[in-house]
This record gives sequence, structure tokens and C-alpha cells, in this order.
Amino acid sequence: MSVFVFRNSPYAASTFLGWTRTYFKSPAPQIVKWSVLSQWGGKSCWVETGTFLGDTTLYLAKLVKLVKSIEPSQKLAADAVSRLKPFANVEIVCDLSENILDELVSKLISKGENDFSFWLDGHFSEGITFQGPVDTPIQTELNIIGKHLQNIELVTVFIDDVRCFNPRRDEYRTYPDLNFLVDWATSNQLYWVIEHDIFIATNRNSALFT
Repeated sequence: MSVFVFRNSPYAASTFLGWTRTYFKSPAPQIVKWSVLSQWGGKSCWVETGTFLGDTTLYLAKLVKLVKSIEPSQKLAADAVSRLKPFANVEIVCDLSENILDELVSKLISKGENDFSFWLDGHFSEGITFQGPVDTPIQTELNIIGKHLQNIELVTVFIDDVRCFNPRRDEYRTYPDLNFLVDWATSNQLYWVIEHDIFIATNRNSALFT
């Protein structure tokens, strides 16, 4: 677990303790997911889908060179812009990921970026989270990323809420099956693993593989 996550944060420590009392039931607390991101991701360019309140965006902003975060809700995007204004390395893009991801990645590549980490968390859950034409745009997002992989040297793709990729359950009937994620990673010659409800596909050489 990353020391950064708990440093000077009694709330983070208490949240983690509460999770242990559930016998580590999914989903893991945010602080645990952040540790997964910091261990498996790069330090260069991050693209996030589903900014929501901007908590993960803020965490990444302190660790990496550049963060582009896509949020389709106008209110959530505006709130995130205000919250993250002090960070010049962050841009909040208000649009559907299905509409803007291709253009965004193309522009980054044209500017010389070749080390990408994608945090795909644009699924509708409940409450104020945005609900678009589909509950999860993951199939479109992965198809777009796959199209650009030939121009990317290093990549890690994180997909949150992997427990939801079970369309046999009525509440997740619009999600693709987990096999879709596995097949996508395999067909693109990426190593894949699941940690704390996050599907990870990467081509990075890492001691974490062993």
C-alpha cells in the first residue's frame, strides 16, 4: 500500500480499517484503488473517463505530468474545474467519452505523448453520476484505445468496477461480459490481471508481474 495514500490522513486510515471489517469485500475503498493506480500506471500522461467529484483526478494531479479527465455532466465538470484550478497539469473535458476520447488521444499523440495510462470509470451507478446513452461506454472506449495502440509505446488500461461485468445479473445486463475485457487485452498482446475490482491491461515491464 502506497505510503502517500495514508500520510497525514486519519480519514483514509479509518476508511481502510472499516474495509478490513468487511473482510475486504468489493468494492475496495478509494484509497486502495489509488494504490493500485500508482503501482501499475505510468508517470506521464493519464486519461480518465468519469471525473465525478474529482477525487482521483486530484490524487493523480499530484503524482503525474498530465491528466485529461472526461466528465459528461456539466455540473460535475464545472465543480471539478473549480476544485482543480490550482493544477496546471489537469484539464477537465465536458463531453461523452464516446464523442471525445478519439480526438483527445489523437491530439496527445500528435504532441509526442507515447506513454499513456487510462482510468476508465465512466460507468453509471446511481445518484448524481451521469447516465448517458449506455450505462457503460467501455466497449467504445476500448475500441478507440485499441486503434491508437500502434502509436503508443507504453500503456496501462485500468477498468473500474469489474464486478459489474456480468450481464447474467439483471442490474448489469447492459454491461459486456468479463470475457470481452480479457479478449480485448489478449488480442492487443497486453498482460492482464484483476486487483481490487480493477481490470488492468498493460505492456509495461514490471516486477509486479512475478
